[in-house]
Amino acid sequence: QEKKKNKREKENDNIIHDKDPLNNMIFRILRDHERDPEEMMVFIRDNEKAPEDLTLPLLMGRLMELELEDRVCCHGGMYYLPDV
Repeated sequence: QEKKKNKREKENDNIIHDKDPLNNMIFRILRDHERDPEEMMVFIRDNEKAPEDLTLPLLMGRLMELELEDRVCCHGGMYYLPDV
């Protein structure tokens, strides 16, 4: 039982942490609840140190990459972190 719990926590750490600052921003934003890309842009501008070149198309492209890597999920245009 304890080994399964530790494995889940380790896998969750791998999802939440990344070398790329934008990915980490996305993971922080999605940690609490699902959001659509436009809501994420507003949140980033209001609460994060956004890269100057961050645009909605760039954010959406990154979300699609993370979705293909199974690091975020999308349903009905809303992005969220997968359950691990």
